[in-house]
Amino acid sequence: MGIPIAQGASWFTALPDTELPAAQGLVRAATRMVPYQSGRPWLVGDWAEEDLVVGRAGTRVLAVLGTCPVRQEALRAAASRMTDVAQLDHFARALPGSAHLLATMDGRQRLQGTVSGMRRVYHAELDGVEVAADRADVLASLIGAELDDQVLALSLLDPGIPHPLADRPVWRGVRAVPVDHYLRLDHDGGSRAVRWWTPPEAVVPLAEAAPMVRRALLDAVDARVSAGGLVSCDLSGGMDSTSICFLAARGKADVIAYTALGRDPADDDADWSMRAVLDLPGVWHEVLPREEMPLVYDGIATADDLLDAPSPATIDRTQLLIGLRRLAARGSRAHLTGLGGDEVLSGGIEGLFEIVRTRPLAALAHLRTYRAMGRWPLGATLRVLARRESYSDWLVRTAHSLTEPRPAMRSPVMEWEAPPRLPPWASDRAVELVRSAILDAAEREVAPVGHIAVHSDLMGIWSGGRLTRAENQIAEPLGITLAAPFQDDRVIEACLSVRRHERNSPLAYKPLAAAALRGLVPAHLLARTTKAEGSAEEEAGLRENQTDLLALCEGSLLAEHGLIDAEMLRGSLRFSYDRGGSHESIQQTASCEVWLRARETASQRERSTT
Repeated sequence: MGIPIAQGASWFTALPDTELPAAQGLVRAATRMVPYQSGRPWLVGDWAEEDLVVGRAGTRVLAVLGTCPVRQEALRAAASRMTDVAQLDHFARALPGSAHLLATMDGRQRLQGTVSGMRRVYHAELDGVEVAADRADVLASLIGAELDDQVLALSLLDPGIPHPLADRPVWRGVRAVPVDHYLRLDHDGGSRAVRWWTPPEAVVPLAEAAPMVRRALLDAVDARVSAGGLVSCDLSGGMDSTSICFLAARGKADVIAYTALGRDPADDDADWSMRAVLDLPGVWHEVLPREEMPLVYDGIATADDLLDAPSPATIDRTQLLIGLRRLAARGSRAHLTGLGGDEVLSGGIEGLFEIVRTRPLAALAHLRTYRAMGRWPLGATLRVLARRESYSDWLVRTAHSLTEPRPAMRSPVMEWEAPPRLPPWASDRAVELVRSAILDAAEREVAPVGHIAVHSDLMGIWSGGRLTRAENQIAEPLGITLAAPFQDDRVIEACLSVRRHERNSPLAYKPLAAAALRGLVPAHLLARTTKAEGSAEEEAGLRENQTDLLALCEGSLLAEHGLIDAEMLRGSLRFSYDRGGSHESIQQTASCEVWLRARETASQRERSTT
């Protein structure tokens, strides 16, 4: 295997039921295997034994790999009913937890991840046949793929890469399956992505939806704690993590609540987490003192995580790892977080477009509140709401505004996605690579759904899934799994079904959470209306780690690829902090540079030992 995989990483590859000599090295590197009836390997990889459940009915095999309480008997029964893998849609829609669903019968395969993108499927051609995996770097190693400079250039975009380009793997020849599709591999060697999931219509009244959301969240948390043992939970004080902690404390597992005290004296998360602990008498509280809390960018110069894509998770890795190391040392097997809660419990401001159309009176109240909060001029706000722009047109406009200034902070920004910008240190080559990629997408792609409000929901969910996936890849070598119940398929479906004017409301803070969790979480905790933001800690992190960030300019691999001007980046790093300034793009650039360096170092180490 030519491209290194992190020690302790979980991965799998799905192979065809044929002799495939080119995959023998991969098979030998694997620690686990699920065979076809022929005895040839179907699934090979490295995963925890308890994470796999397999049901067989003759030549038909159905597997669930991940965190899901499904029983072998249920898989065997479902496999016995299959006459084609396409018939598994209904079964897939009933699975709680977070897991890959994998099936094979008569030479055909179905391979699918989760709706959030926390679990992915990639595929590539090897010796004329299609193989698939859950990590892009595994396939890249198998086929000897080279890096794609265009994707590296896209990785410099702030705040992120627009759909569908965000799915493109960073290696040539490796393709991603859209998260709302499954990969179908046929016996004749053909492959295609088949959509199996669409978001529900937002038509259920809040009062009716609350019990559905409640049940979905209970099932999601129970999937992580029903096996007992010891688990840990973030207890930041925010409504999302606090709720997950209370739900976990109801289960069979012993629970450690973990609170990291931030350095910002205006951050009231600590106060709220301490209030929550008083109502959790059976839970051990692990506290990271304020003076031990790492800053943003701490350890950036020595980051060596082998992620399968560059990720902004890298800039906070030291904060993540210091907590997970403490919890793993205490014996925690899984760490539950509130990640994904913001996206499904409330959603983005773009919901106004749908509320104006479906509930005009409610829209007036929402609009009045948003304008007061953002100090939006009335004329500019009405012009934005009156805009009728297709997603393709938005992509074209985006492609031609990559280097323009960001919208003014007091301007109403309600677009298909947050307008991405390239940093001033991006090279002309990087600008052209990104522009051509976006324009090409504009010619052939459409939004996954036809309405901007639903598109905004999905983009938020998928962006959160990518971040959680990267954080889990950072956590895995410690022997602890990162779990985000709000990103489970069933939770996402339940939340998105709520009428938008009741879920996306600026008039109350996360009314869906308050309604769904009433009686499970103390009312005084659900009444919180504040939310911490990390600008003060980022400012301190940039200042304290300036030397390490400047060191990334020396021998920059991004500069070697012709994607940045290292001298201009160096100049931008010597700055006074300015909210809304170009420092925001440093996150993406530093993450991409560190990712390249970690990969290069690991490759050199592997070559020296072979």
